[in-house]
Amino acid sequence: MTEADSRLWPNMAAAMAKASLTAYRHTCGSRTVDVSQAKLLLRDTSAITMDQLNTPASQHRLQFTGARPVVCWRETDAGVSIDICVAPVIVCRHVVQTVGGGDNISAAALALQI
Repeated sequence: MTEADSRLWPNMAAAMAKASLTAYRHTCGSRTVDVSQAKLLLRDTSAITMDQLNTPASQHRLQFTGARPVVCWRETDAGVSIDICVAPVIVCRHVVQTVGGGDNISAAALALQI
């Protein structure tokens, strides 16, 4: 989540995708994603609540596809606009390492911003 049109985070969707891949690659200790060793923690549709609209979350569904694995939208409250992105997380079923996982995930996302 970043302030809309922020120059500090110009590639937010790409950063989310890279962070998700890095999480799997680091914990599985593999550069390639083996679908037999992976589990996806987000369905192909997900309800997102938008409080300022005062409508049920079921009316706000995000569709994830192979062509669009990261979904972003903009919300405005009190004159401040923010961009929010959601990415599915690929989880390693047989973890070989966890130490340094958070650092690797953060660095992968940050690298796409500079």
